[in-house]
Amino acid sequence: MSHDRMPAAAVSMVRNECDIIETFVRLNLRHFDHICIVDHGSSDSTPTILAALQSEGLPISVQRAEHLYQTQVETIGALVREAAASGKFDFIVPLDADEYLLPPPDFSWDRLKEQLQENQYGLIPWRTYVPALDVPADAPMHARFVQRDSEPDQYYKVVIPQAVARQCTVAPGNHALVSPSDAVGVAIDLPLAHIPIRSSEQIVRKALIGSHTLSITPGRHPTEGFHWDMMAERLRSTGYRLDGSELVEMALRYSLKPELPTPGVSTSAPGISGSGDDLRYAALSKIDVLASLDDFTLRACRELNAVRERLEASRVEEENGILGRLFKRNRRNAARPDR
Repeated sequence: MSHDRMPAAAVSMVRNECDIIETFVRLNLRHFDHICIVDHGSSDSTPTILAALQSEGLPISVQRAEHLYQTQVETIGALVREAAASGKFDFIVPLDADEYLLPPPDFSWDRLKEQLQENQYGLIPWRTYVPALDVPADAPMHARFVQRDSEPDQYYKVVIPQAVARQCTVAPGNHALVSPSDAVGVAIDLPLAHIPIRSSEQIVRKALIGSHTLSITPGRHPTEGFHWDMMAERLRSTGYRLDGSELVEMALRYSLKPELPTPGVSTSAPGISGSGDDLRYAALSKIDVLASLDDFTLRACRELNAVRERLEASRVEEENGILGRLFKRNRRNAARPDR
């Protein structure tokens, strides 16, 4: 093994995650050697926080993407293949900003490498956490969120060995691999903490912008982001506000189909992190829902205007082409001798 080989890298595409992005980086760097991030047009403090974390010397790389549409499949696939092609990482793990590895005490990347066969990749199980009631917002994360006591519809995320990652295509949501066609997912004991709902402001912004973005994304898979649409409809029915109990109920039912039972809250599951999760940039974590919605509307209007201008230019070009052909034909006819 080369001297610069590192066990694992995480890759992520994030957008407007100021309330969680510092936690995402700090906690996951306990288990990854590098995190590659694409910031998809964040309009909040996410870019500022990421720049500050880079200035600390933390091993993260950040790219900026300004397009309006949701391109997670293409972007994550490119990041995974790029990390694999570098030859530095034995495993590449696509993560969302609300996901954190919770390795058991005896876990090691080297042992996982021995466990998986040549055409296999890992499937790690979601463990969904929900807001704890009557806990101050500035309390440590391990006190603010508690785990659901079950996952009625168990979801998994992928852990991709380097050899498989070089030519792979990741399915929407990073729940499986589309290619290589012979790649086989194998469940492994590496829980993934998932905190999709953290505050009323966060989920209002996330659900509304996420649902609108997916609605205009070309080639959207029929079930892609169905939970965003469900939550957006729920929020509209509540006047875009959720009290504590409504927030917990929505979190308990996150990504569950209507016919499935609502889980409870576990009283024995471990917290997400210990007491060492102090954050330096908490002052930048405030969510401004109105500003984010205004930014999204502005970007959408710019895109619509650009499309209109392209259509108008195409129409003029087509009309000029027709007129030009008519003019040339008339000139030819005029040049012919009378019969």
